[in-house]
Amino acid sequence: MLVRKLAAVAVAASVAFGTAGCTFMTPVATQNAYQPGDGVNVDLGTMPNLVSARNFVYLVNANGTGALIGSLINQGASETNVTLTAGSVTKSIKVTAGGKVDFGYNGAAALDLGITAAVGTLATITVADGAGDSKVANVPVLDGTFSEYAGLIPSNPTPAAKPKN
Repeated sequence: MLVRKLAAVAVAASVAFGTAGCTFMTPVATQNAYQPGDGVNVDLGTMPNLVSARNFVYLVNANGTGALIGSLINQGASETNVTLTAGSVTKSIKVTAGGKVDFGYNGAAALDLGITAAVGTLATITVADGAGDSKVANVPVLDGTFSEYAGLIPSNPTPAAKPKN
């Protein structure tokens, strides 16, 4: 009787380890940090005064001129000015405390930074917050090849329209 119980425990243990073997030694993929969109993310500062640039993509038309789409998020308790610099062009955007500013979607205009770039390259944009923290974002340059972006590409970008809060 004892032999049967030990055999049953041994079989159950081998089944448990055998079926869990794939994830027993392999790291869980969802634990790896990654950017789930096509764009680039940048974080400035630290909590509780974190300012984030999310999903920055530079969309261009056939001439190589275009505009920036993405979002700025202020997780801090006070309003801040975020500056975006590309080459000699600098734009300052006010982001309210706990607020979000979109470019190119949600009814907001895309932000023209005066960049002319080829599809498939990276546009260098420096993102800085009001506290003096800054980071360089290598933003992918895309066109209307993907249907998701076809309707967002400005035909003739105009000088930076004021984004909505």
